[in-house]
Amino acid sequence: MPVQAEMTHSYLAFFAYRLFENEQSEMGRDDVTLLHREFERRFEIALDFRSIQADLVACGILIVTSDIIKFKYKYIYYYFVASWIRDHISTDPVREVIARLSHSVYIEENANILLFLAHLSKDPLIVGELLKAARSYYPETAPARLDNDMDFLLALRPGERRVEYRETDVDVERKQLLEALDEQEAASDGDDTITDMSSSDPSSDLLDPLVMLTAAVKTIEILGQVLKNFPGSLDGNVKLEIADACYALGLRALNEIYDDFRQNKDEILDEMIVILQQQSSGLADDQAKMRAYNIVVALAEAIGLTLVRTIASAVGSKELSQTYKRVLGEDPTPAHHLIDTSITLDHAPDFPENSVRRLAQQLKNKKNVFAQAILAYCVVYHFHVFPVDPVVKQRVCRVLGITYAPVIGANENRKLLSESTRGGGYNPNSVAKTIAETE
Repeated sequence: MPVQAEMTHSYLAFFAYRLFENEQSEMGRDDVTLLHREFERRFEIALDFRSIQADLVACGILIVTSDIIKFKYKYIYYYFVASWIRDHISTDPVREVIARLSHSVYIEENANILLFLAHLSKDPLIVGELLKAARSYYPETAPARLDNDMDFLLALRPGERRVEYRETDVDVERKQLLEALDEQEAASDGDDTITDMSSSDPSSDLLDPLVMLTAAVKTIEILGQVLKNFPGSLDGNVKLEIADACYALGLRALNEIYDDFRQNKDEILDEMIVILQQQSSGLADDQAKMRAYNIVVALAEAIGLTLVRTIASAVGSKELSQTYKRVLGEDPTPAHHLIDTSITLDHAPDFPENSVRRLAQQLKNKKNVFAQAILAYCVVYHFHVFPVDPVVKQRVCRVLGITYAPVIGANENRKLLSESTRGGGYNPNSVAKTIAETE
């Protein structure tokens, strides 16, 4: 990094971290003037106050008015806070901050700072604190197997349900996905408020099931970022520990949700039947019951698909195939197979027909109807966002029992989604590159 760029980077990190410490999104001009002088004294360097701010405004990093100065976009603020933490990670106050952030990722600002820190550093302290946090969520809950632990749903299934795939234009689907991600990011950047789901005590906050689930998902995403950013420098056993923790946490969260279904399924069904009959006054009891059963099973399948896809998206990378094999081990559960297959679907250069067929046959032999449905939905998702030969689609749909409605004249000559669009939220690699270019 050129000398001038290095000084500017340090200046912005100093400013961002002071905002973070003070829980501010902006700073008054008088306070910034004092901060500027403090920076010059601390680092024994002279910087022209007006010149540096004018340059940072011109390149779209800062907003300066007659009253305040702030970062133009929140993701730039997150990046520079993370930069300061990385550069001062040996100090006790910063190490305490990392521990605090790791155990309160249900707060949006904390999660995003750690997401960028995971891009910038693989320091053992960061990994250790995140792993400690991951193991603290749902400690008494076993990971979901998606095997005989789902037998309680079989009693609710009055008849066979078929997964449907109605072919659509992949270009349109991909465009809509990218637009949704852009809107999500723009909405976050346009809001200067801190999303605070917290009290002063994280142990109290985590008593809320939604806060706990948010913390679990964010922890999986951040650990996955560390795993994917440093595949060539993290020790193999560390990569295994991170991946295994992500699988286990996601599946514990899933089983915790299913436990609520198991314990309250009768009440859920009764309430669903009442709602259905209120909406359709002529609906017979048997019909209402059948519809309620199907809705509950469909909801359970949707939740299962969501958690499987969340884990796969968080840890998935074409460079980590050996790690995934070690996570599967000698006796993998159907849940582990589904995550592994979802990762393969996202990153294999061609549709992995043979591995999908093998897993489908294994699940069919064990009469695992629930896991078969999750596999079918994973494949349907893939068909919607990646181009696959229609002949292959037909063969796979027959094997998985998917109802296939092709579209006439579809253009199958399309490119795959780029690596950066396979997950949601900020892409720290792209952000870091953009910031480097502006400096």
